[in-house]
Amino acid sequence: MKKVIKSRVVILIVSLLIAQGLPAQEKYKLVQDKSNLKVKGTSTVHDWEMIAEKVNSELQVVFNDQGNFEFKDVSVVCQAEKILSDNSIMDSKTHKALKTSKYPTISFKMKSLSNFKIDNSTFSGEINGYVKIAGVTKQITFKFSGNIISKDKIEVNGVVPLKMSDFNIEPPTAMLGALKTGNEVEVEYTFYFNRI
Repeated sequence: MKKVIKSRVVILIVSLLIAQGLPAQEKYKLVQDKSNLKVKGTSTVHDWEMIAEKVNSELQVVFNDQGNFEFKDVSVVCQAEKILSDNSIMDSKTHKALKTSKYPTISFKMKSLSNFKIDNSTFSGEINGYVKIAGVTKQITFKFSGNIISKDKIEVNGVVPLKMSDFNIEPPTAMLGALKTGNEVEVEYTFYFNRI
């Protein structure tokens, strides 16, 4: 009996020592009212901009004893019908082009990171993952940067270049075809996360 108790105590002590050496994994959730995501593009008449008003995102970050960290998981989901401008006609044409009635969300899921660099509390790198728009999934890579404000708060920002044609989206037109949007767009974002 004493041997059993003794072995259990040893297992418990070893388990605690191993756990202390493991990096800490933390989850963070997007603070929507502080964050912003804009879609910017061109047209034959003028440049345009739309704002995504309903975005959810989560990060999983691993911190080690040396103060370094790494992103282990990143996900973003945007409600397509909540991508809006100050022009209702443009909104309607955009939502039709995105096929929002059939595909209500736009999403991104991280696959891997590369060129990840840390300088004190700031960081930068490239993220590779899968973006799904209008029912079409593509693998993309884009640069990002940010700041560990505290253990509880993280800022991440960047610009993602996309082509509508890659997702089988016909660039919207207006004024009987006199206004036609360009194929290339930029998704510009500044995200703030709180630890959960």
